[in-house]
Amino acid sequence: MLHKVKLDIKSLICIFLFFIMFGLSSCEKKNYALVENGVINCNYYIDHNVSFLGDSITELSNDSNGFIQLLDEHFHFKKVNNYGISGTTVSGASRVNAFYTDSRTNVIDIQTNLLFVFGGINDCVNKLEIGNLSILNKNTDTFIGAYNVLIDKLLNSIEGCKIVLISPHYVDVENIGLYSNAVNSVAELNKLDCINLYKDSNISESDYDDYTIDGVHLNYDGNLEVAKCIAKYLIESVPSNQIIENNA
Repeated sequence: MLHKVKLDIKSLICIFLFFIMFGLSSCEKKNYALVENGVINCNYYIDHNVSFLGDSITELSNDSNGFIQLLDEHFHFKKVNNYGISGTTVSGASRVNAFYTDSRTNVIDIQTNLLFVFGGINDCVNKLEIGNLSILNKNTDTFIGAYNVLIDKLLNSIEGCKIVLISPHYVDVENIGLYSNAVNSVAELNKLDCINLYKDSNISESDYDDYTIDGVHLNYDGNLEVAKCIAKYLIESVPSNQIIENNA
């Protein structure tokens, strides 16, 4: 009986160690998968407060396999804030919790150094008007007008914050490309950077099922793909004298 107990304990220890090693290996793969060509810098952003304003795609990314968590595991931000709310739009004067409204902009941490704005899918789903492409367009019933108002509010309320727009990736919704192009255009109008997921990610019309659970919301591979695109932008934004090369 004693001999049997010893074997059981030994087996349990082996199983326990296996899962520890498997878990560490998985984390390493996740981290390394975010970057290419061996260029890695996990130190530059450790003093950055990073915020994400978005819809359900953003809200759900707090999961351990979500793109925000994947990014935080790699870059070790000082603080991460997720301001994603499911079902919300950028525009719509009568829509509850639209991005440009005070209920969204007033809650964002004023210590934020880097703010990503990721929206547009629900505007497309609800067929909200894109509007006139002009910096003077402040009509919040239109996508472009509401985005302009949102950007003005953010720039005035969060001093020194860098704002980066993220255009929607491909989703199984008619005309999503028009809204993605509008985000890129708004970024140009306001002289902001934009991460173009519609163009630069691998989530496309031919294989979106591989990256989503329902044609819209991201599975693990979709979250990893979005994280890769954001990580690429973050690494390219690091000053050249602070890049760390991984030669391993």
